[in-house]
Amino acid sequence: MAPVRLFAILSLALLAGYHGLGVLARHCSGTRCDVFIGLSLLVPLLILIAVGVTGLVTATTARSAGHTTWFRLVVVLTLLGVVGPIATALVFRDSPDVVVYLATILLAVLPISTLCYSWFARAGESAAPRVGG
Repeated sequence: MAPVRLFAILSLALLAGYHGLGVLARHCSGTRCDVFIGLSLLVPLLILIAVGVTGLVTATTARSAGHTTWFRLVVVLTLLGVVGPIATALVFRDSPDVVVYLATILLAVLPISTLCYSWFARAGESAAPRVGG
């Protein structure tokens, strides 16, 4: 489960870093802020790749462990995490703040679910997430 957690944490760290760069860029002025232009294009691409890889690694792990429900959930969340932000940007192209908020939610759900899977799924048990106990 270590690679699953590693990729999930990496995805969340990149997402947090992107928002940190946004805060820094908002408080910057002049030509020294040009560095943020390249980063504002590169980091979202890295986040999409990280979320896709997280989903791939988690789905592979869940499938090999026999957790079919987790596998299906991870596949759906991976598709939402990779395709969702792109679709959001196309639909809300005139509202960049809305795109950032919605994309953040769509991108964060998979790594958070992956961490839940890595902590709560047990080998050989049914794949269904348990409620209650």
